Amino acid sequence: MKPRYYLILSLVWLAVIWVLSSLPAEEIPEVNIFGVDKIAHFGVYLIWGALTHIYLYKKGLNKKFRNVLVLLMFFLAALDEYHQRWIPGRDVSVYDLFANWAGLIASFLVLFPLKRWRK
Repeated sequence: MKPRYYLILSLVWLAVIWVLSSLPAEEIPEVNIFGVDKIAHFGVYLIWGALTHIYLYKKGLNKKFRNVLVLLMFFLAALDEYHQRWIPGRDVSVYDLFANWAGLIASFLVLFPLKRWRK
């Protein structure tokens, strides 16, 4: 697939994350399994990180730009968590933020060695 398709998928996935985190608490099904929400946070950010990482790899962008983009991703994950402050029934959770960041980190830790292996 061409790099731009991964960029489009990454941006669409980010929009999905933002829409889901903008839903009022009453519209989200309640699951009473300990930690399942953290797994969900981890998973959606793992996917976003993977799509973005593949785009960066295929596009061949310079290291400085990649680093800035990765920092921007961490900022957007924090901003997404913070904006829930204004959503009815939702709140800001540092644990959710850590799960978001862990998903991003995991995507880079998994995909970085794979791209080296494929060369």
